[in-house]
Amino acid sequence: MKKRIWLATSGLVILISGSLLLFAGLLYNPLLFVVDEQAMRKTEWEALRPALSAGLSYSREEEQSLLERRSLEELVLYKGRELGITADEAAVTKQLEQLGATSADRAAALKELQMTEEDAKSNYRRALIGFELKKRMTQEMQVSEEEMTAYYNENKELFYVPEFRTIRYLRAKADDAATVSRMNGVTAKDFQTVIEQFQVDPNGRMYAWEELTSQQVFAQNTSEPFSAFAFQAPQGQVTGPVQDGDWIYWLIIEDITTPKQQTYQESRQKIYSLLYQDKQTNQFRSWLEAQKEPAGYGLYPENLTASRWDAFWQDLPHNVRLLF
Repeated sequence: MKKRIWLATSGLVILISGSLLLFAGLLYNPLLFVVDEQAMRKTEWEALRPALSAGLSYSREEEQSLLERRSLEELVLYKGRELGITADEAAVTKQLEQLGATSADRAAALKELQMTEEDAKSNYRRALIGFELKKRMTQEMQVSEEEMTAYYNENKELFYVPEFRTIRYLRAKADDAATVSRMNGVTAKDFQTVIEQFQVDPNGRMYAWEELTSQQVFAQNTSEPFSAFAFQAPQGQVTGPVQDGDWIYWLIIEDITTPKQQTYQESRQKIYSLLYQDKQTNQFRSWLEAQKEPAGYGLYPENLTASRWDAFWQDLPHNVRLLF
C-alpha cells in the first residue's frame, strides 16, 4: 500500500515537473518590467513596439532605451493614479485635432504612425498625466538670481548674436557660357527679375533667396569658401561671377544685421527657462527614482534576448511576488 502511494506520488511529481519544464522551455512569456501588480511581458511588448517606434528600425540598445522609457511612464501613471490625477478629455480632443482638420486627415496621419485613434488618445492622456505629476512634484522649485548670473558669466558665447545676411543668388555650372553671357552687366535693380527667368535644374543651374541666414547655415546650403566670401561681399551690389569648384555664383546682399553680445538683462528670461527646465527635470528624475522600490518597480531588459528557459528561472521570484 505504502509502495503504491509512493509510486503515485512520485509519478505526480514527475508529471508536474515535466509539465513545468515543458512550459518553461516552450510557452513561458518573459517578464520585461513590472510596476506594482502591472507587468509587461514580451508578447505584449512585441505588439506595442511598432507604434512606439513609429515603424522605424532600431538597434538593440535603442529598444532597451525605449523599454526603459515605457516602464518609467508606467511608474509615472501609477503615482498619478495614487494622487488622483486624470487627463482633461477636452485637452485630449484638442491635441487629437492637431493631427488634421477632418477625421479623414487624422485617419491618414494615424495610419502613417501605425496607430489607431484610441492609441493616440491614450498617449495624450499619458502625457498630460505625466506633465501634471511633474508640475506638482516640482512646484516649490526656484531658480535664484545668483544661479542665473553665474550661468550668464560662464556661457556668454551662448548669448552672442552673430551677423545675419539676406542673400539672393544664382548658381550655375562653371562651363555654362550662356548663363555667364546673360548675367554680364546685370544691375542690382534687375538682378531678381533676370535670375528668375532661368530654368531651374536641380543638378545644375538654380537660384535661391535666404533671409537673415548665418554664415554657418549658408555654408551648409552652399560651401564654406563661398559662404565666407558672401559674408564679406558689399551690400546692394551684384557680385560675380565667383567660382567655387565646379560652380559659379552671382549674388546680391539685400540686408545685414549687426552682431551683438546680449546683456544679462536681455538674456535673463531665456536663462531662467533653461535653468528651470534643467532643475525641474533633475528634481523630478530624483523623485521618480525614489518611488521605484515602494512601487515594486523592476526592469528586465535582458529578457528581450533571453531564451524562454533562462527567462523563466530568472523571473521566478518576481512571478511568485506577483502571484502572492
